[in-house]
Amino acid sequence: MSAPDFEGLLAARPEIVQALTSYAKHRDWAQFLRKGGRGPILNAFGIVTSAHVAQLWRWCSGRDMAEGKTQKIETKIKGDALEVKAEGMIRSLEQLIEAAEVDLDKWCPAGFKANTWPTAMRIDDRPVVVRLWQVSARFLPRLAPVVPMSPIKATPRARATPATTGREVCIVIPDTQHGFRALSKDMRSAGRDYLAPMHDRRACDLAVQMVQHLGRSEPATLAHVVLLGDHLDASELSKYPDGKGLEHIGTIGHAARELHWWLAQLVQAAPPGCTFTMLEGNHDARLHRKLTEGAPMLKGLKPAGDHEGAPMLSMRRLLGLDALGIDYVGPYNPSHWLWGIRFTHGDTVRSGGGKTAAALAAKRPHSEIYGHIHRRELVARTVYGPGEVPRVLQFASPGTLCAINGDGLGPPGYDTRPDWQQGIGVVVKDLDAGTVSIMLVPIEAGRAVLPDGSIFIGEERTEEIATALDCPQMVKP
Repeated sequence: MSAPDFEGLLAARPEIVQALTSYAKHRDWAQFLRKGGRGPILNAFGIVTSAHVAQLWRWCSGRDMAEGKTQKIETKIKGDALEVKAEGMIRSLEQLIEAAEVDLDKWCPAGFKANTWPTAMRIDDRPVVVRLWQVSARFLPRLAPVVPMSPIKATPRARATPATTGREVCIVIPDTQHGFRALSKDMRSAGRDYLAPMHDRRACDLAVQMVQHLGRSEPATLAHVVLLGDHLDASELSKYPDGKGLEHIGTIGHAARELHWWLAQLVQAAPPGCTFTMLEGNHDARLHRKLTEGAPMLKGLKPAGDHEGAPMLSMRRLLGLDALGIDYVGPYNPSHWLWGIRFTHGDTVRSGGGKTAAALAAKRPHSEIYGHIHRRELVARTVYGPGEVPRVLQFASPGTLCAINGDGLGPPGYDTRPDWQQGIGVVVKDLDAGTVSIMLVPIEAGRAVLPDGSIFIGEERTEEIATALDCPQMVKP
């Protein structure tokens, strides 16, 4: 059975050449031909047998059906962003940056997409089927020039009025989610003019005041401070930089520096001997997860000359916790026990006020204090042990210290009108009776009332922070 006159047919029917080229550019035409379909191309060639299909495939493979497939690169400025597109053999962000000569000192990657398809090409006079790529990336201007960081200048806060009571105290600080949105002057779009905090500086300052106040109480002093986790929002390490969260790009370093400054304030305010424990939350764990997924070989990397310290790419190292004397407990959702109470970041969430505490009370055999849900909750349950001796279990969430004002500038991924409340936990051990009480101190509009009746007013201290961290973008323009 003779093969159709391919050369003669193509000479007389140029539209067939165009159709074949279209398949080479946009479809898996090789597979289409192998299956012996009855599409317009096969009908035009008069192909009726699988042998003819094989002949046409060999003939097509001997021609360059990918004409015009040279590398194409397109760059343009759209608003404040740089958009780069390429079509050809570039398949990774790194290759695109190199080919387009993107200056990473000026631009920060904010999103990357790639598509691929097979096509036939001639390489060294041999017909082959290869994959071509279409990639695109979006870059945002870097928030500030890359300059050496100046030393953090944390100074002790003025002492608050002390109280007197016989007790041993533990202050419990919930999620602060330190982080920023980099906004333009109108506060409506991503930019480089203003770092809008997602943490509430007034609420954070109230935590410092409470540590000062309860740390000076007589005859007992503050013994422990427990931070429940999610103190670094780390939006830049999550899904949010790709899409609506572009305003978070380039902010994690500033957030880590302000968090270190605030932690130094807490440590300076506490009395000698007070222990500090920070638990790892799901937001804090984003750094570890990012390394696990993208660069696992770097997780345990130690700096030269400091093989006893924390790994270089770790939350302990990023926040400078060892220098502050803060014990970091991980991985995500660890347990820290004190006075028979389990402290944890938490992974149980129930919709509606009090429902998470009720769910834990129904199944836990011990008292528990947790964060994660950003709501104030306190539930008690009495259980009976041997000899019908009653024991009261308590389950509490202090709330959050992140922004909850409903203006859309709080942590990303949540409703602009969240069912959240701010607060701080206070656990008191009666030194005579040995009993433990859990209390929640509500924070409303930057004010807190302690159980002893003391009223404190939080201060943003924004200019002081901006000066200490050498970051003028923290002050609203």
